Amino acid sequence: MNDWRQLLHDHYDDPYHRGACDAPTHAGSADCEDCQCQLDFELCVDASGKVLQAWFDGAGCETCEALASLLAGYCEGLTLGELRQLNVERLGTRLGLTSEELWNAAPCTSLPLMALQATLRSPLDPLDGDLADGTSFGGPSLREEC
Repeated sequence: MNDWRQLLHDHYDDPYHRGACDAPTHAGSADCEDCQCQLDFELCVDASGKVLQAWFDGAGCETCEALASLLAGYCEGLTLGELRQLNVERLGTRLGLTSEELWNAAPCTSLPLMALQATLRSPLDPLDGDLADGTSFGGPSLREEC
């Protein structure tokens, strides 16, 4: 098996940060109609714009899910500005894959990056959680006080 194929297989079998982020500040998703793959990304970003955690979930082929796992690990520690400059070719280089290898891997090669880009454009409203059903202390909600 080629080294890059083994890398993808390893990340598919044991993905990095697959699931939901405990305290997401950004969330987005993308899908690929050609191969029926779908991915969601969530980021936890600090006040300076640095990604503290990156998580993904979805249903996709081995390549798509493995690339999402690699991308989640790569995102952490970078700023939103640095991630906005990321493209498929640069992602392949950063992950140790040539552009040709990356493009030939599957039709949904760019899906993880598309999901990440949607996430970067979709900050979450921190007051949304205040409106959810849950523990109440009898006072007005934060939104009602505004």
